[in-house]
Amino acid sequence: MPEHVSRRAAIGMGAAAAALAATGGPAAAAPATTVAVGRAPVGPPRVPRIPQTVIQQAYATQKARAGGVWHSHIAMVNAAGTLETVVADDADRVTHGYSVQKLAVAVAVMDKIDRGQLRLDQKLDLTADIILGGTGIYR
Repeated sequence: MPEHVSRRAAIGMGAAAAALAATGGPAAAAPATTVAVGRAPVGPPRVPRIPQTVIQQAYATQKARAGGVWHSHIAMVNAAGTLETVVADDADRVTHGYSVQKLAVAVAVMDKIDRGQLRLDQKLDLTADIILGGTGIYR
């Protein structure tokens, strides 16, 4: 491993590791299709459809295990090619960001530090003219 790794590279490696952990392993190629000599495969390989009841039961089980309050919407493409709702669990509820924004602000600040536009020891004045009125969102 290199002696110096930038924050940007570390965040990228962390995101890749999280994706790997979430999927249970590295992506695998689809199994090869056996084709008779002289014939081309017809259409894309068929992907088995998971029944909606399986998805709904898995959602309910994991929601119960995790606890808390959930607001979810899960949809899948049906045979006609249109989206069909599988789970609608108070999906239209508005959730305010509040402290979630701190992570985005921290990443933006660290990015500016990486680019040499800020220093860690530099103090900044937060004035009203850089805050969008009534939202708490910085320009």
